[in-house]
Amino acid sequence: GKSFYWRSYLQVYLLQAFFLLIISTPFLWASLSTDSWSMLTGIGLSIWIIGFLFQSIGDYQLAQFVKTKQPGEIMQKGLWKYSRHPNYFGEILMWWGIYGIVLQLPNSGWTIISPITITLLLVFVSGVPMLEKKYVGNVAYEAYKKRTWALVPKLW
Repeated sequence: GKSFYWRSYLQVYLLQAFFLLIISTPFLWASLSTDSWSMLTGIGLSIWIIGFLFQSIGDYQLAQFVKTKQPGEIMQKGLWKYSRHPNYFGEILMWWGIYGIVLQLPNSGWTIISPITITLLLVFVSGVPMLEKKYVGNVAYEAYKKRTWALVPKLW
């Protein structure tokens, strides 16, 4: 319709810019600091590394699976055996890790808006719900869903 370009501009570009600003607040805050590392920095960095491994390994495993996927087949190997969305789990951990890194900085508590925003978006809006909706009614996925947690890896 007539509003296609304005709506696209507002929904695609400005909305993404808004979320980018919110999610990048820890980086912006950290760029203003000259403080040295603390124990919180080390913990945050460790959380970020674990998240990075989950996200990158999960994405790699999924890409390899997609190359040979048969119709109706569900990814259930590697990290996907323990979590239906290990890559989203990793992304969330990365943002919480970044928050941990900057938490030692003065007046940085407010940057918690970043990991909360990305967590809420992935858990309730764009990540998990969209993919879960795609497989509604798929018998193999329903069985997978019963034995595998959606986000946090079930290691037992």
